[in-house]
Amino acid sequence: MWSKALTYRLKPGYYAQYKKAHDEIWPELANAMTQCEVNMIIHHFEERLYLYMTAPSEEHFERSHTGEIAEKWLEYMATMMITDEDGKTILDEMDTAFVFGSYKEVLSSSRRSRGLKGGSMRDFATKQMSTTPEHVAPDGSDVRELLSLQGGGLAHFELAAGQTSIAVAHQTVEEIWFFLGGRGQMWRRQVAREQIVDVYAGVSITIPQGTCFQFRSEGPDPLAAVGVTMPPWPGMDEAVEVDGIWEPSSRP
Repeated sequence: MWSKALTYRLKPGYYAQYKKAHDEIWPELANAMTQCEVNMIIHHFEERLYLYMTAPSEEHFERSHTGEIAEKWLEYMATMMITDEDGKTILDEMDTAFVFGSYKEVLSSSRRSRGLKGGSMRDFATKQMSTTPEHVAPDGSDVRELLSLQGGGLAHFELAAGQTSIAVAHQTVEEIWFFLGGRGQMWRRQVAREQIVDVYAGVSITIPQGTCFQFRSEGPDPLAAVGVTMPPWPGMDEAVEVDGIWEPSSRP
């Protein structure tokens, strides 16, 4: 799922005309958007408009807004809008400040579908891992953030010797872990499958979206791993606590 949020300004006194035009949207344009599964909602406050739209992909949206009818509609809209020197509506893309509920999956899918489309190439980066933990994960492990790109982020996880994590499941992301040191066990459960595996340096595991998981460190050294989160970790409310197989040692 692709999504985008835009804001733009009406010329003073043009809201009634703008509203009427959309209430009577041209059938050809409406049919094109319907066929391309485009959804949108526009909010109005004073002379500013706020547009939020979704489609299966950016290509679907672009396909719905190509051709003579679409061009004429955009030209018509520009007569009511604040425009640049070329007569085109000035559009500002809005950043996401907060997302909750079902919109989290829409946003995550949108990030996955965009890739590098419509944006510039990111600068490559280098980072030295912090010598001390920067965060405590919802599962109770210590986290050192590494680097990320649009498709995913990398982090270092560590669970102290003798400790057991909190059992959680991720709502929208999935992960691949590679263990670097220590020894322990990883429990994972899906609807019709449940498994406990031994983990130690050289072992890799996957945690698909929605999988319940819990792990514990059994050796004399911390259990350490690096993990790739796809898409990048959206925030602490991503993880939901679930019933695990072991009693957790502590809570973050």
